[in-house]
Amino acid sequence: MGAVIGHEITHGFDDEGAQFDDEGNLKNWWSLSTEEHFTNRSQCFVEQYGSINDTRVNLLLNGRNTLGENIADNGGIREAFRAFQSSRRDALLPGLNYSREQLFFISYANTWCSLTRTEKLRQSILYDPHSPPKYRTNIPLANYHEFSRVWNCPKESPMENKEPCVLW
Repeated sequence: MGAVIGHEITHGFDDEGAQFDDEGNLKNWWSLSTEEHFTNRSQCFVEQYGSINDTRVNLLLNGRNTLGENIADNGGIREAFRAFQSSRRDALLPGLNYSREQLFFISYANTWCSLTRTEKLRQSILYDPHSPPKYRTNIPLANYHEFSRVWNCPKESPMENKEPCVLW
């Protein structure tokens, strides 16, 4: 749930959130420098997601169309994990041999666990401003070093992005 909350908060600091001030009025509140910084750093997400070919439907994701949602997914998981780390609860599920940090990431991935019909996947890639669930899980986690640290991902793992996209 924290990642969803972080996702929505992150929207306040993306290309759409920049258009509304702190009272909800239509007003661009970013400086030119902030806007340039955003544009330069967000290009990484456009290219990263836009280079993914979903082999099931043989379509490239549209990194430009999904930019705001991809930024929010990536920011949401980072902020949720920071908040989680600051909590001091050590409760584990009995019988499972996972650390509390591993359980955090399992819970996050479970949020996007789904089965999608081929035609719905095709429609989603072509028109939806959200990336398909598989990529809403794997890409933000591969961009986040804490995930690979917690799971001891080898350097050559697809879940260890050597050039992660990070906006803020």
